[in-house]
Amino acid sequence: MLWSAATRLPARDVPKVVIACRSAGLNDEADAVLTNVGRRDAQAVINIASAFHERRLYEDAGLVLASAARTRTD
Repeated sequence: MLWSAATRLPARDVPKVVIACRSAGLNDEADAVLTNVGRRDAQAVINIASAFHERRLYEDAGLVLASAARTRTD
């Protein structure tokens, strides 16, 4: 389910999943979503990072971008 959230949800919905995980004490799962989001195409990553930024979740936005940077080889 978390893999699907990370790879298929619209950008605006990914922060909702991460917030729900963190609220339930599932921090490792929230981090897994953020890590897997970094594997999406570049435009999706930017949109998702922006969605976190709009919610003032700057650390999570940074984790999304850092994950994307680690997964890119070009």
